[in-house]
Amino acid sequence: MARAELMEHMLLTAARPRNRKKAEAFSYKLVFTVCFVVFLMAMTIESIVPHRWRRMAGYRGAGSIWSDATEAAGSCAAIALQG
Repeated sequence: MARAELMEHMLLTAARPRNRKKAEAFSYKLVFTVCFVVFLMAMTIESIVPHRWRRMAGYRGAGSIWSDATEAAGSCAAIALQG
């Protein structure tokens, strides 16, 4: 295939709704995973910090580290992909 034909083929296949949905789902999963890892590390460090420091920082202590990181990553991914 010539370069122009290849580019046209790529544009046509990228415009298919099925491929677009897959790409969007992959993007969401990728952003969610990165956010989850970052927030999991932050929540782990936060749990190591002395209790009085957490009180000063407004620590809410609602749930487990895992559930807090999942909730924060979901919010982060949704905001990141609004654009």
